[in-house]
Amino acid sequence: EKRQALINEQLNAAASARSAIAADDPGLLEEVTALTEWPHVLSGDFDPKFLAVPEEALISAMREHQRYFHLRDAAGQLQPSFLTVANLDSLQPEQVIAGNERVIRPRLADAQFFYNKDLQKPLEDALGQLNQVVFQNELGSFGDKARRISALAGIIANSLGTNEAEAARAGLLAKTDLVSLMVGEFPELQGIMGSYYAKAQGESSVIADSILGHYLPRFSGDELPSSMTACAVAIADRIDTLVGLFGIGQPPTGSKDPFALRRQSLAVVRICIEAPIDLDLMALLRASARLHTAECETAPVMAYILDRFENLLTERGAKWDSIRAIRARPSGIHNLWTALQDIKSLDRFRETDASTLVIKAQKRVQNIIDKAGPIATGDVNPKHFNVPVEAQLIKCIASLDDVQNESIDIRLAKVAHSAETIDSYFKEVMVMDEDLAIRENRLNTLSHLNQVLTDIAAFNLLQ
Repeated sequence: EKRQALINEQLNAAASARSAIAADDPGLLEEVTALTEWPHVLSGDFDPKFLAVPEEALISAMREHQRYFHLRDAAGQLQPSFLTVANLDSLQPEQVIAGNERVIRPRLADAQFFYNKDLQKPLEDALGQLNQVVFQNELGSFGDKARRISALAGIIANSLGTNEAEAARAGLLAKTDLVSLMVGEFPELQGIMGSYYAKAQGESSVIADSILGHYLPRFSGDELPSSMTACAVAIADRIDTLVGLFGIGQPPTGSKDPFALRRQSLAVVRICIEAPIDLDLMALLRASARLHTAECETAPVMAYILDRFENLLTERGAKWDSIRAIRARPSGIHNLWTALQDIKSLDRFRETDASTLVIKAQKRVQNIIDKAGPIATGDVNPKHFNVPVEAQLIKCIASLDDVQNESIDIRLAKVAHSAETIDSYFKEVMVMDEDLAIRENRLNTLSHLNQVLTDIAAFNLLQ
């Protein structure tokens, strides 16, 4: 810790001496701290002509090959200089600096060569090369994947009301830089270089930015894609992988997840609820399944995504039983954004006095129906009513039916309004009456009540 603090102090002092700002790179700082015992920071320069190369490529060359820290001026522009951490306090530091400047020159020259060579390759040629690169043996090449991403991105864009053609084009070009020389040397630049090459060859800024953004978020807490088009491509890429891998029977296991499906599904969840994206995921999964030659079941994929959704919300402090109550509705969850709003609405409802009555009542209803079995399946016949609250409850059920297409807040308000009637029903009515006709009628009433309540939320799952 002392050594790391010493290195950080020297880096800032050396940068300040050049009227610059040292790179904030905790990973590299930790690495050079482990590599040195007697750290001494030195600075050096490189030919400014290399600044014509995208800065990400220069930074990768300096960082990955030589463990150099790059420098920026006050305006944030990359400077033709660097800082390095030597493992000694040399009597001739100028020779150490000259050596460091000498070894970085060919690295930067390589980056310059790769960049210029890649710019000469038309994107259509790169698309052709993707057909020769295997994505997964049973799922075809990266060319096949690019075409599937393109189709899905167009579907998503159409659903979101953004430009379908741009999303489809961005999806088609999203993986073209995988066959570039630059990404072959620096894999961490995939997406970044694709964006540069697309801009250089006349593609729109939206398409170029989507090529860059479709890899986001790359890890927990990472930024999201910056546009709806980029979000469309990002989701399309991940959904294609999820549906494909599940379709060929290769879902992640406790010990194996070679395609990082956990991270990919979590990325889909984050984009949907944070961007936010108003999207029917189940419909999208089915569209993706149709694009694959293998027979793909979508239900397991949706369940897997919903598990990640549930885990993420729980980690952020949401009530796990509220999530389960929304998830357990007969219609399930198809849209993560609307599901999140429904969960929040349910949490607000749980703060009311009415919620306690409703939760207890549906638990009781569910228990009675489970024990009754197939009896509670018919229509309700008013002629078998012999307690006034029975007719009142039927009116409550009808009022809940009337608002089934309204927002959950309106429906929960109706539930709250009906809570006392539901509670009174159990106080005044003996469901398991000795008269078989009356008993079956009351069971049918409870079955209808259970249905209209569960369509809103499975209140019986709430604590």
